[in-house]
Amino acid sequence: MPASITLSSLSFALPDGRVLFSDLNFSFNQERIGLLCQNGVGKSALLRL
Repeated sequence: MPASITLSSLSFALPDGRVLFSDLNFSFNQERIGLLCQNGVGKSALLRL
């Protein structure tokens, strides 16, 4: 069985109440992926979770 990570209905808000993402669904398999977006939109927060 190949390794994978699945995120289902993931939400995250900062302590000040600002929502970074809501109802996020992803599935990662054994491949390289990249997250490309503007600064401050939650890429690092997502990876820390």
